Amino acid sequence: KLMQDRETKRLKLETEKLIHILNECLTIVEDFKEENQEYLFQKLNVELVSSLQNLQDTKSDVSIPIQMLTLVDNGASPELYAMTLRDQCVQANEQVSGQVVALRNLRSSLESEIGESFPEDWTKFLTETQKVVN
Repeated sequence: KLMQDRETKRLKLETEKLIHILNECLTIVEDFKEENQEYLFQKLNVELVSSLQNLQDTKSDVSIPIQMLTLVDNGASPELYAMTLRDQCVQANEQVSGQVVALRNLRSSLESEIGESFPEDWTKFLTETQKVVN
């Protein structure tokens, strides 16, 4: 657990460094002046490549969903992805809970109907299943 926390922190730190370098490059490109060309090349060829290599070298089991990266690329907050995912999980949980209730009701109805239609067999079945459970 401790090792995983360290790896996650390192991944976060390396990702933040990369974002910072990319923002600096963006600023240089947006306000491009020929005298900044050498500085831009240094940023791209040294710092950016180094940062990408450090990020790749980070040994971590953390995977970042492509949907979240797409949202971030479009200017949205990563928290939006987390909230959307949570809402989807809640909705799926409610759906599964409804299915469980429906199956329990079906089981109850079937047991009732079988008990009425085949009382002797049903009693024998219940007796046998009680022996197996105990």
